[in-house]
Amino acid sequence: MKPTTINIKPMISEFVASHHIPYTIEAIDGTHIPIIVPFAKHASYHCRKGFYTCLLQGICDVECKFWDYDFGWVGGMHD
Repeated sequence: MKPTTINIKPMISEFVASHHIPYTIEAIDGTHIPIIVPFAKHASYHCRKGFYTCLLQGICDVECKFWDYDFGWVGGMHD
């Protein structure tokens, strides 16, 4: 559920009860998804981990369900 001013307090309470993390309504994280080396601008996709990637970033609610994500940034870009 996308947060609104009406449901923020219950969301904070759920996060504390479920995960023991105070002052939280959602979690955000990212990961590198390996890809085949692209023909154009291949150096931009080479990440600090030593291979070619695109970045995936997601936001989850207290039930670990995604409600937003972004994918496709070049792997050489800083997280």
